[in-house]
Order: sequence, then structure tokens, then C-alpha cells
Amino acid sequence: ATSNSIRVESLKATHLSLFASGPLRKKFGWMQIMLLRSWLAQAEKDFPVLLYMKGSPDFPQCGFSAKVCGILKVLGQRFAFVNILEDPDLRDGLKTFSNWPTFPQLYINNQLVGGSDIVETMYENGELEQLLNTVEDNS
Repeated sequence: ATSNSIRVESLKATHLSLFASGPLRKKFGWMQIMLLRSWLAQAEKDFPVLLYMKGSPDFPQCGFSAKVCGILKVLGQRFAFVNILEDPDLRDGLKTFSNWPTFPQLYINNQLVGGSDIVETMYENGELEQLLNTVEDNS
């Protein structure tokens, strides 16, 4: 059986750099910020539907992550995911970077859509499917 989700490698496995400033710099070291921003930019470029979640689609570690995965699966949407529990720096940095304090965080076409409640509302009113129809598959 073919899965409709792709695991994105950990931030620690990348070696890209990008200048960064602001509140992240106070919390993290300069190199960590450069890696984080660069990694996020590349991940969002490579994967137009990207879910930062607790756990994996096959073994979600919270009900909210499970809900978003379930919605994407019902819609038949291929998506990439990052298990934020595996990388505390990424988890903390992403909260600040996105200005969104909770997980999961769903990104579509390089834009933060939101968390579980927003995704569920958009699914119920048809907006999520419309937005997903704008995605070009990079597989």
C-alpha cells in the first residue's frame, strides 16, 4: 500500500544557512536561527502541504494531530509531515517563527493555515478542499 504522507528529515540533518534576526535570536544561537529559517523555507518549498505535528500520521501523539491527518486522508491529499516531538529546537523555534503557539500547524502553499480547529472548520465549509485544489504536486 502506498502512503499519502512523506516524512521530512529533521532540522538537525540539514546544513543550509539564512540570515535571521528578531525574537528568535534571543532564544536560540545565531547558527540555530539560520538553520531553522533556512530549513523551514526549503521544507515549505519542497512540500506544498506540510504538517508540523506530534507523532506521525500512522501514530499521532495527540488527538489534534490525529484529527488534521484524518481530514487530509479523507480528502486524499498527499502531504509531508514533521514530528516536532523529535526536535525541541524546531518545536520551540517554529512556535516563535510562525507566531502560532500550538501544534499541529498546517502549511499550504507556504502559508500557515492554522491548527486543528481552523482546519476542521475549513474542511466542514469546503474551504480546505478549495485551497488544496490550488496545490501543485511536487512528488
